[in-house]
Amino acid sequence: MNNSIKIVSENADKVNENPIKEEKNMDKVTTNSVKVEENVIINDVTDATKAKMKALNSKKANKGGDKKKKPTKSTKTNKNAAKKVVKPIKGDESMDHKAKLVKIMEGFAKKSKDLEVNTLIDRSGAVSTYQLKRGGDNIVTIRKSDILACRPRDFFAESLMNRVPWFAKYDSKSGKEMWTHFVHIKKYVTEDTFAAVVKKAVTSKKTVAEWKKECNAIVKPRASKVTEKERVLRLNEGIKRMKEELAALKSAKGKVAKGSKAKAKKSPATKKPSAVLRKKATKAVADVAASIA
Repeated sequence: MNNSIKIVSENADKVNENPIKEEKNMDKVTTNSVKVEENVIINDVTDATKAKMKALNSKKANKGGDKKKKPTKSTKTNKNAAKKVVKPIKGDESMDHKAKLVKIMEGFAKKSKDLEVNTLIDRSGAVSTYQLKRGGDNIVTIRKSDILACRPRDFFAESLMNRVPWFAKYDSKSGKEMWTHFVHIKKYVTEDTFAAVVKKAVTSKKTVAEWKKECNAIVKPRASKVTEKERVLRLNEGIKRMKEELAALKSAKGKVAKGSKAKAKKSPATKKPSAVLRKKATKAVADVAASIA
């Protein structure tokens, strides 16, 4: 009996504990529900508040200048335009073939004191021709269309000339080659071959005129572009200019002749003091001679 009473009392105590725990859980639920209600109130955004927020954000963007600018007409039209070509820098790998050949030629000029590189400028103001010279005489010239070595082909070794692409031109009347005294090299010559050509060409001390004479070079005469009418006009202008110069010389000669006569008249007056001195000198000499006698 005692055991049964204990069990009943323990169960009663447990029953009493459960409602207490349930009440605690209920309190938790109520607190969570309150929190949920509070969050809903804070995040509740109406259409009016949305409009105000949008207006405020737009004003801030205008003040800070964060808005994207509309592209101008020029940027729209230049979308498909070609990119600007960047000029090659000296020594850079992007240098064109001509610039590399010029650099080789300048290297030879730096090594020798009697060599220099001269440049010729075209009508547009750009450099069109590079000339390697010795004392004013051309040795190697890099032009727009070709390279000119002012030496005959026989001057260079046969093994070298097998690597040199050159132009060949013949006279229609005689059938002889026109450029026997010069080697007209094509632009696509390699850098090593060009360096070998310049190295060999520099060794010769002969001038272009001497090479022409030795090779019996055919010199093509240059056709004059001046018409007969223009030649007559130039001759008439020259005759007129010469007549004016002759008249000026004659007038100047007349003035000189008149001036010489005027000087001749004044000359006796200027020579009077010298004549008086001569007379005094001769009298003194006569007196001394008389006293000695």
